[in-house]
Amino acid sequence: MKAGRMELLQQQEQFIGELLDGITEPWERIEVHYENFAWGDEHTEIYVANRFLDGQQTDVDLSLEALDTLASLKAHRPDGQDEPWTWLTFTLDAQGHYHFSYQYGVPPYVAREIEASKD
Repeated sequence: MKAGRMELLQQQEQFIGELLDGITEPWERIEVHYENFAWGDEHTEIYVANRFLDGQQTDVDLSLEALDTLASLKAHRPDGQDEPWTWLTFTLDAQGHYHFSYQYGVPPYVAREIEASKD
């Protein structure tokens, strides 16, 4: 396994640990949407995190450590990618299965900010 890939996996596992350290209530699934995007002279970092239990959705506050780890993930590019990702979604279920999905281009929440700034 390449060193860069190993570092990416270690950063992901670090984020999961920091995320779980901050959630003391029961959950069946956790979802995090994170955007880290620069446009013009602006830099925007946005996240939305939720836990789900019995069909109910509850907001989750990420710790500064978890946010710092997400920001540090920006330095790592998933295999085969030439450009840095601009947003990600993360899901974790109660059985421990997780998935990071890295996305590219203008993230959805930032796109709304850009559109609103035009008014």
